Amino acid sequence: TVHFTGGGTGGTLPSNYAFVGADNGAHTFSNGVTLTQAGSRTITATDTVTGTITGTSSTISVSPTVASMLSVSAPASATAGTAFSVTVTALDTYGNPATGYTGTVHFTGGGTSPTLPSDYTFTGGDNGAHTFSNAFMLTQAGSRTVTATDTVTGTITGTTGTISVAPAGAATLAVTAPASVAAGGAFSATVAALDAYGNTATGYTGTIHFTGGGVNATLPADYTF
Repeated sequence: TVHFTGGGTGGTLPSNYAFVGADNGAHTFSNGVTLTQAGSRTITATDTVTGTITGTSSTISVSPTVASMLSVSAPASATAGTAFSVTVTALDTYGNPATGYTGTVHFTGGGTSPTLPSDYTFTGGDNGAHTFSNAFMLTQAGSRTVTATDTVTGTITGTTGTISVAPAGAATLAVTAPASVAAGGAFSATVAALDAYGNTATGYTGTIHFTGGGVNATLPADYTF
């Protein structure tokens, strides 16, 4: 009885097989092997009782199949308004890089007012993977994702993991006060530090000074965030 091993990850190998007299020492396992991991693979058959009775195939060059999905790799964090790089890899059904992919990808997502690359057509020299160096810039703080999709076959698509976009440094102050008040009546006002993209600049620690309000106004003392 022989047992089969090897062939890389995934794939299908024949079940243990007990040779019979009619085999005359040789048996063909018709369409009994499926390999899914691209690269150079071998298959080994070993007698289940006498381990020294064994043999290994010559190298089998396993090619990837056509692209069925995209892997979109981006950094886990970014700062609003700062460019970063993303790598898009075309993968076949089994997760192998689809080195022959020459489709065109289109980018979406990233929150409000992102800078994303124009549609890109993969070339043979890309071998199924292309890095878009410093071609992405997100401006809306928070948890964002970017999606790449083949422009012809929409099922060939992929999305980044969550990109945590931090606000940039403070660029302006937003002062919120009521639209009307009675003279001499106290009221509240809120000051928010904002970056250039309208995100709250959560790291702001500056000191602010109040002016205006007409004659004899009562204003808060200088305040350090």
